[in-house]
Amino acid sequence: MSDESHIPQLQQEDFSAYQDKLRAWARSLDTTPDQLVEVLRAGGEGAQHVRELLGIRAA
Repeated sequence: MSDESHIPQLQQEDFSAYQDKLRAWARSLDTTPDQLVEVLRAGGEGAQHVRELLGIRAA
């Protein structure tokens, strides 16, 4: 077994800010957080590209 003591242990609190931002972006794009993550993993970079992948037309 390798010594992993140098790797910081992640806590649930470490992800709360990320999850809050994810929910806020999903709400603003009228989608779910899961769907937004899918789009981002598919290569969505930048707000305009993410909107295009979600099928949202620019106002």
